[in-house]
Amino acid sequence: KGNILQKEIEYDKASQDSYGTFRIAEGANIPVRTLKTSQTGVKFYKTGHGIEISYEVAADMTPDILVPFANRIAFERSQTEHSLALTTLVDGESTTPNSPNGPAVVDNLNTIDGKTGTIRARAEGFMMWLIACARAGRPIDTIVVGWDTILDLQYMFPVVDPTGNPAVGLGGIANGADQLAQMTVRLVNGINLNLSVVISSGMQEKQILGFRKNETLERLIKANSQIDEMERVIKSQTILYTHSIISGFTLAYGDSRRLLTWS
Repeated sequence: KGNILQKEIEYDKASQDSYGTFRIAEGANIPVRTLKTSQTGVKFYKTGHGIEISYEVAADMTPDILVPFANRIAFERSQTEHSLALTTLVDGESTTPNSPNGPAVVDNLNTIDGKTGTIRARAEGFMMWLIACARAGRPIDTIVVGWDTILDLQYMFPVVDPTGNPAVGLGGIANGADQLAQMTVRLVNGINLNLSVVISSGMQEKQILGFRKNETLERLIKANSQIDEMERVIKSQTILYTHSIISGFTLAYGDSRRLLTWS
């Protein structure tokens, strides 16, 4: 209810606390992170639309006729919210310099592997990016890609070691039970990096957004904003059905996001 302010987590400077620090020395103070609010409110957006029908249609139709049209309203609303969520993930919600809630940090694959060209032939560089994120204490569990990139990932070649053994590399993309796709990066000795793959039309070419789903983005819905209403207009003899919701997105740990680009 009411206005919701953006928030930001502040690490414990006295204990050298950071995103990648987990060890506490004997007798040392436990790091305490501070959750602070900013002076800027979370942006909320109303999404949805309506359907208008005539009295004649209403008199002749059965209730199930509106089901596919209502489904389309729900789909378009979810697509709009998806776009708003992606904008928050990529562009952030803060303009403060060096703020973890600012734009996602950009990593250049060309710098990582010293190559150029399509990502489908650059599995080593992609794996190096994932490993670097994990080593920094922020292992990625979800990647967001565009339609062109999902095709490249589908055909990404396996990695071959110096002795010519093609035993490691990327697994194929298969349908998952609770996500659009799943990808498994197989390393040696049974070590796997499992990634949920989300396809978004909002992602640009030659970009992959990686983040940790459960600690990064929060969806907020304004109280009592999910409204379904019907209006009868006598003069024009029409019936108007509307459905709308007011929602917004905010970041928790903004430094869990990384944006991989290449050329």
